[in-house]
Amino acid sequence: MHRPDRALREGIVAWVAVLAAPTVIQAAVLREDPQTLSWTGEGPFAGMAAVAWLPDPDHVIRGLIIRPCHGRPPGSDNRSWARAPLAAIEGIDGEGAMTKRLARRYNFAVIGLAHCPGDEHWRESGGGGQDRAGPSTRALLQMLEELATLGFPEFENAPLLTFGGSHAGVASWSIACALPDRVLAAAPNDPMVCLPGIMPRDAFEVPVYFSQGRLANGQDDKEERTMREARRHGARIAYSNIEGNGHEDGPTFDLVFPLLETAIRLRLDPAADPQQGPIRLLSIPLESGWLVGADFRSGLQSAAPYEDYPGDPRDAFWLPEKSLAHTYRGLSADGSIHVLHASPSDEPSRYLGMTRPHVPLDPDRPVANDAKAFDALARPGETIELAVEKQRGEPAPVTDWAMIEFFRDGESIGRIDSGAPRMRVTLTDSGRLFQTFTAVVTDGDGIQRATRYGATLAVEPPDPVPLLPPLLRQPLAPARPLAFSGSIEIRELESTAAVVLPPQITTAAERVQVRLTWHEEGREVETRSSGWTWIRPDAEGTPPFAADGLRPNSNQRLRIEARCGPGLPVAARTEMTIHTPRRTRSASNR
Repeated sequence: MHRPDRALREGIVAWVAVLAAPTVIQAAVLREDPQTLSWTGEGPFAGMAAVAWLPDPDHVIRGLIIRPCHGRPPGSDNRSWARAPLAAIEGIDGEGAMTKRLARRYNFAVIGLAHCPGDEHWRESGGGGQDRAGPSTRALLQMLEELATLGFPEFENAPLLTFGGSHAGVASWSIACALPDRVLAAAPNDPMVCLPGIMPRDAFEVPVYFSQGRLANGQDDKEERTMREARRHGARIAYSNIEGNGHEDGPTFDLVFPLLETAIRLRLDPAADPQQGPIRLLSIPLESGWLVGADFRSGLQSAAPYEDYPGDPRDAFWLPEKSLAHTYRGLSADGSIHVLHASPSDEPSRYLGMTRPHVPLDPDRPVANDAKAFDALARPGETIELAVEKQRGEPAPVTDWAMIEFFRDGESIGRIDSGAPRMRVTLTDSGRLFQTFTAVVTDGDGIQRATRYGATLAVEPPDPVPLLPPLLRQPLAPARPLAFSGSIEIRELESTAAVVLPPQITTAAERVQVRLTWHEEGREVETRSSGWTWIRPDAEGTPPFAADGLRPNSNQRLRIEARCGPGLPVAARTEMTIHTPRRTRSASNR
């Protein structure tokens, strides 16, 4: 779009002076040991902190599991265990063991994230808010850029998985809406805040499992209406309002972990290397997924492939695969009193599943009473026993039943119509880390109900997932001093498009990267970015940026950043408001 021979003749030129002394941003990062990185926010990101756990730092990190903290920032929530990044990695229910198992298998880093001060920061970065790339999203990206300076350049481009409950649910939802091009899947649980009420359309590609507890305080139906409306327009969403659940994760991990692994398998090219630049995530066609009825008053909702669903597909919730659909319909069903208990056949008292259904969580403790259940690991060839029990009260076999059908990853593995309500199964190698077991109970009146708690097990496949080539990790060279001077010029203002020339940069480096970010003040539009562009400071002239969205006669908030290369911290930054004049015709156009 930039035509130098016509720029001064036809275009409108607007400029603003830039102070010679730039804002210098210093990375507050630390490599504590071979597997741990830490980050502390400074300046505008003060109060935010992160810890990254690396399963195999000698190979390329393929992706990042973002685990926001459960609690709110200091002042509104002073439970240290709910705000510490390390506590976010381990999980308040002990689910950190399964998070790390998933990370080890696919060589994803796990990042525990402590929030920016103030609830509004996460909400501003959510879908449909005032600023899709709000303060917390910018802080997250800044953190990843600065962690990259420790020799992990892939942090800048690695795809993301994110999940969490309560305040972490707000953060997970916000990240998925603000960074849909990078998010493989998200699983927010019981956010306990009013979401903006809409989901941005470009986030419809992200598989989302959004759950709430029906007994949670302060709940309204805004979240459910948002999810149903987004689903009607093509979003890849499953929503459940779980009967009997309060403000807790409860049985949701039965679906969360298999969903995250499925997203890695279906959306991430095994050869994609985030060191080489942004990763283009694969799309899961709507028609290849499964649909489950959205009537929560049913004890057994219909589940079918997209093309075979008996009702309007826009009124049903969507899951990527059959195994997830079967697990989901148990979580979203009403009136079920059944759980599926999985244990080694020779140790019936040892629980193998994700959640211990008979042990309530203690809200005053940082982990559940029976967190060790999350550390259970089964292996192919092992024989387990599946037992259907009553959900409430002490463990006891279910009594009112005429037939029970058992499923593994959505496929029937047998039925029983007499004797004890249990079945023995020999585990096989599915090639996946997580295997899901569910059951459907038919009572004497012919009424069918899905088990509320399924039995999702970690079954370690014997063959590892191939890793990208090994690396020799070295901290990147420190950034050389940079300084801005001169002015920003806006040329060729045509409708909503413009060409922006950045100021001159003074540096000893042969070339630097520059990024322009902007949004129009007073309008509910997303923040836009030119992306990092290489320039040579000693070259004649400065390459322009194409800026789509700079309207005539408007106030634009511009931010210019510069750094010496990928993975290096931003060495200079300046922000300003610039008024773009009305578009006028040049003499040549009259």
